[in-house]
Amino acid sequence: MIPLAVPYDIDLDKFFFENMREHFEKSKSRTNTTSLQGKEFVLQYGVGEAEYFLRIKDGDTLEIVKGAANSPNLSLHLEESDWRDYMSGKVDVGLHRFMDPGQLFDPKRFKALTETNGTLFLKLNAGNPEPLVVRIMFNGRDKPSATVKIELADWLALQAGKKTATTLFMTGKLKAGGDLSFVMKCQALM
Repeated sequence: MIPLAVPYDIDLDKFFFENMREHFEKSKSRTNTTSLQGKEFVLQYGVGEAEYFLRIKDGDTLEIVKGAANSPNLSLHLEESDWRDYMSGKVDVGLHRFMDPGQLFDPKRFKALTETNGTLFLKLNAGNPEPLVVRIMFNGRDKPSATVKIELADWLALQAGKKTATTLFMTGKLKAGGDLSFVMKCQALM
């Protein structure tokens, strides 16, 4: 992954239309994208009330649109202040596997993302009164749905491969509700 740290007060249009395009081009130049020929993937980003989507065709063409996509493969929503904290590097919330379009260049990950349906609510406790909530919707489907609650430090350790979801669940550090088989399927994507 290529780091994408931007100023906290960056204009959303500038971020999506300039920074994301530059990031995509850098990622593409470092990766073999032949496995994505003939394929399309749509990433929808909700930042507070604003919406943007990225349509990636053949692994090498990027279209960026302000607004909502009709049928996104992956949709993420964060409150604007949480998004700004993450994108500026102020707080690492370990979402690069979902936020970074370059993560789609892995054929196995691309296949898993396009075959997953449902909505995951990720509630990360970072020591604030309210958890940081990320809604991750796969292929425009509300159901199945599940909620995962976890401390931010444990989430980051899980993302880094230093802890397993099974261990965190068995020790009560990861709590899940809703469709647990969906949570298990999402585990492979995290």
